[in-house]
Amino acid sequence: MDLLALTRRRHFCLDLRSSEKTAVLEELLDFLLATGEVPKEARPQLLAAILAREERLSTGMEGGVALPHGLTDAIGEEVAVVGISGKGVPFEALDGQPARIIVLLLTPRSKVFRHVTNVREIARVLRHGETRERILLASQPEEIVEVLEDAYREGDRRDEERRSGRQARVDDGEKGPSGTPVP
Repeated sequence: MDLLALTRRRHFCLDLRSSEKTAVLEELLDFLLATGEVPKEARPQLLAAILAREERLSTGMEGGVALPHGLTDAIGEEVAVVGISGKGVPFEALDGQPARIIVLLLTPRSKVFRHVTNVREIARVLRHGETRERILLASQPEEIVEVLEDAYREGDRRDEERRSGRQARVDDGEKGPSGTPVP
């Protein structure tokens, strides 16, 4: 599932106020609770799942991105919210940068098989600096939707070029060092 679907094209918090990791996680969770996407009575269980994951290993990624996530029985569908922090929040990323784009992903345990795919997909779309910069410049949720639509179109174009390039090498009979066809 792509980030547009996970956020329902509307779960974007452009003005995170908290500057501490746990407080930001609670702020993002409360944003989702306010939308009605997750049951309010499940807040303690959801927060516990998120914090337990963070305790095992920080979800800070390079480039000012964090992807906190949790598996829980308290929800029936995957859901995400994208939060933007002007100052950044320490998430113990390998590059030492504070996270300015924070994507909170919640996944039901019954869909654990899709959880890894969703995490990978979010990381893939946010690995490009231009996408991150444009998200940080957005002043309206609609602008983030546009940025993500562009990023997915560009990713599809790159994937098609890679497939076409591989096919052309195979069609041309390109050989690898051992004389076998290049896949």
